[in-house]
Amino acid sequence: MKTQLLLKQARVSLIPHGWQISQIGKSCSIRNDLRKPISLEERSSIKGDYPYYGPTGILDYIDQYLLDGEFALIGEDGDHFLKPEEKPQTILAKGKFNVNNHAHVIASTNVCSAEWFATFYKHRNITDFLSRQGANRYKLNKATLEKLPILLPPLPEQKAISGLLSTWDEAIEKTERLIHANERRFHWLLHKLMKPTIASNNECSVISDELKDNSDLSTHNSALGKGPHTQENLEWKKVKIGSFLNESRISGTNGHDAQKITVKLYGKGVIAKDEKRIGSKTTQYYVRKAGQLIYSKLDFLNGAFGIIPNDLDGFESTLDLPAFDISDSVSKEWLLYYLIRPEYYTRQLGLAKGQRKARRVSPSEFLNSKILLPPLHIQKRIAEFLSSSQQEIDLLKQLSKKYKTQKRGLMQKMLTGQWRVKPDIVMGYA
Repeated sequence: MKTQLLLKQARVSLIPHGWQISQIGKSCSIRNDLRKPISLEERSSIKGDYPYYGPTGILDYIDQYLLDGEFALIGEDGDHFLKPEEKPQTILAKGKFNVNNHAHVIASTNVCSAEWFATFYKHRNITDFLSRQGANRYKLNKATLEKLPILLPPLPEQKAISGLLSTWDEAIEKTERLIHANERRFHWLLHKLMKPTIASNNECSVISDELKDNSDLSTHNSALGKGPHTQENLEWKKVKIGSFLNESRISGTNGHDAQKITVKLYGKGVIAKDEKRIGSKTTQYYVRKAGQLIYSKLDFLNGAFGIIPNDLDGFESTLDLPAFDISDSVSKEWLLYYLIRPEYYTRQLGLAKGQRKARRVSPSEFLNSKILLPPLHIQKRIAEFLSSSQQEIDLLKQLSKKYKTQKRGLMQKMLTGQWRVKPDIVMGYA
């Protein structure tokens, strides 16, 4: 009877041949006696080379250690239990290190390796076992940890499965590192290419050195289809935003009937609004068109800008999300890149009106403000280069997502014994 209960709790239908089902308290060694809480103030005086772990990763490095070897860590409390399929809830720590009192420490035994525990529970949802600490926080105490079910292959097979899955982990980690490196490069370029060198005292500017001199950013004839560039046709001029934007107010339906649109923060895009409750029939909505610039009055200072995509053409918003037709004299892509820079939107506090938590930027204030605008051919070249850099990031993110999907499918099969590692491979771990 108890075996059936454990199988149900583990969400598996049967025990694979040669495996057993058990509980953490019976098969694993919980070594919470090796934890040591050290305050931030104290850590600041003992800086060193040894990692100091919390429940979700390394918090600091200090000059002493309590643990030496291979141990699995799982958080005692926090929000990392909410989406285990996206955020790992276990860590496999190796070498000399320390752990604070917010993570349980699991050591290997003769039936369960620390690596197997970390692998088995890395992405397994255990919220049904946990006690709540508020709306989005859970607690895993030691008594509950001891009762968690775990399927146990023989040790060599545990190692073989973990080794196989680690191949995907390495591919994911490598791809994530490339994503972070490319994102840093993108933000560096965004900062550099939107910051022209001052050429004279009359607020005219020439294109930045990166755009003039870098071979990838060459503004020579072959790249732009233009003639030689004089100072005049490289000038950045200070102009009112209203000189190339015009607010659109095409009357639409109402809050009850409208297909609604919303803008994500920090330039993350424009999406259809997923509204759980029906809006009011008395609220006026306005039709928005593909290619228009749209922003949130309330979140202007948080970079809530976007260009409406083709698939949201005809969707609607209230005047809290004003939209603008963009003149052909300005590149839509360049304009969006300009606006979503933190260097731009965080410095526009003077445009906002209202209380601290409800500051809004009206279209009139926005349209009357000024920016430095380069010639159209320079706008297009900058936008082209930044878009190419962004596409590299997007492709890497797609690859990472693919690896993660493959790994989830593999884990579902391997950790339940539906798929088995070939015996000759397992023998290599014996």
